[in-house]
Amino acid sequence: MRILAISVAVGVGVSALSAPASAAPRPVGSLGTPTALGLSGASPHADLMADGTVRLYFPSPQTSGTAVATCTLAGNCSIVGSIERAADLTDVVLTDGSRRAYLVDFDPNTKFKGIYTAPLSTDGLTLGDRVSLGISSEGAMAWGVPDAVLLPDGRVRVYWVEPSPLGGMATENIVSATSTDVTGTVFVRDGGTRTTGGLVDFEVLRAESGNWLAIMSTSPEDMENPQRLLVGTSDDGLTWQINPESLTSREMSYLDPTGIPAGDNTFLVYYATSPNVLGDREYTLEQATLTADLNAATRFIERFYMNILGRPSDEGGLNAWLDVINTQSASAVALGFLNSPEFKNRGLDDVAFVDILYRTLFDRAGDEGGTSYWLEQLGAGKLRDMVVWGFLRAGEFKTLSDSFGVTALSAADESAYGVKAFTERFYTVVLGRHPDQAGFDSWVSGLSAQTLSGGDLAKAFFLSAEYVAQGTSDSNFVDTAYQAFFGRAADAAGNQGWLDVLSAGESREYVLNGFIGSAEFVALAASYGISASKTAGANDRTAVGTAAERGTPKVGDAEAIPALPMLALFLLSGLVGLFGMLPTRHRYSGSS
Repeated sequence: MRILAISVAVGVGVSALSAPASAAPRPVGSLGTPTALGLSGASPHADLMADGTVRLYFPSPQTSGTAVATCTLAGNCSIVGSIERAADLTDVVLTDGSRRAYLVDFDPNTKFKGIYTAPLSTDGLTLGDRVSLGISSEGAMAWGVPDAVLLPDGRVRVYWVEPSPLGGMATENIVSATSTDVTGTVFVRDGGTRTTGGLVDFEVLRAESGNWLAIMSTSPEDMENPQRLLVGTSDDGLTWQINPESLTSREMSYLDPTGIPAGDNTFLVYYATSPNVLGDREYTLEQATLTADLNAATRFIERFYMNILGRPSDEGGLNAWLDVINTQSASAVALGFLNSPEFKNRGLDDVAFVDILYRTLFDRAGDEGGTSYWLEQLGAGKLRDMVVWGFLRAGEFKTLSDSFGVTALSAADESAYGVKAFTERFYTVVLGRHPDQAGFDSWVSGLSAQTLSGGDLAKAFFLSAEYVAQGTSDSNFVDTAYQAFFGRAADAAGNQGWLDVLSAGESREYVLNGFIGSAEFVALAASYGISASKTAGANDRTAVGTAAERGTPKVGDAEAIPALPMLALFLLSGLVGLFGMLPTRHRYSGSS
């Protein structure tokens, strides 16, 4: 959905997501000064013709059947023809360049009004043979007013008004059917309803992938509530968010809107007016310019509210997130929504969670292979946070972000991801499992605050009670060290060298120091945005580290290891204890 933001200075935080679900969206547009067209009638449909004029179709007492008028953009109109036995006519230009009309006519077989389709001549004045769409009114008063729109894939969708089974005033629904191919002749009804609660006269002004706009009228509820014009937005044309703010005054009824594009987020709209609340056939036609304030960043954030939280945005929250997306990135917004208490309190299972990620971050349903992969990962214990990062770093998310003119990933995002990916690496490579949330968060916090180096974390994992309890052989230990520190299998010389060192009586901690001091680990840690060590850099490596690169470690290299400062030793010993070396003090679940 897309709803206008009103700039208000607010802080960014949890409060940005915690407004009540009943909060109303902001207005999305305004109507300029109307121009009277000098035409009497209702249910107009507008087409922009090749010569720059506007073609209007509308039932009118000024002629029999549906009147056809030609208007200038300034609103000077003249009736140029009529089409018999046609009401509520709408049309589209198909992918082959031909015109096809959709209209209401009396069905002699069922004795009810039905929706028909027929080819329409290039000049828009003549209809060919009519074919029923199999949609009839069954005698309902508030029914019909079809609107046909060409979908981005070339098929046709028809919207129409249908009375609610509940009956009563203002209970109409907007429903739809979509053609099976680009000919626009055979339709299958879409499931559910597009809108409920008495909205009528639905007309799509724009049908772009991820960017739909419609204008519509309220139903006359009673003698005190005239019909008003509203605007709705959608990502796919099926799920609509309707802004309750009226575009029109309460001085008269406004109904049957239609329109053509007139610029960027600007439309020339036509509608009927009546001084009588219920219309009562006293209709005149007017035109006005609709300016829709549909800021791309706003539309992007509104999608998150609807898809992730299942509600419209609140004013303060929307503006807070606009500040985030303008100063940080789309990923920062996504993480904020997906990590919010409001979303977590929905308690969605893994299937629903993955579905939301696909629909929100890729703007599509999940494919079978991709969905199965992520569900398997979650089932095996992968943290949802890391699954989210898998989507955020994908090309599809960048493509979606680019389409809204927002930055997908910032340098800060890449840095934050690097810390998490580095941490996850040691859980999976060293401990052979996915992280537990509490332990993961603690390690990420230490690395992010730079109170820990990559080497500190690596050593703590290898010396943890959980790893020690695996009872690994020296050979497996060396193999794992190569994979964890270098991201590769051990070379023959290096593998044998370290096994010889261990056989000679050196400790595993001694070997770990060698790997930590190597240029290869310095480079790997840097690729994650992590410092390998507080005591050695790429150009200041220990002798043991240098030996690890050569694959020829020597026992005598031990004295070359620089002594850690006492504070660092104290910190490391405490961290190791927390991780599991001291069972009475550890607090990381699953590490003992």
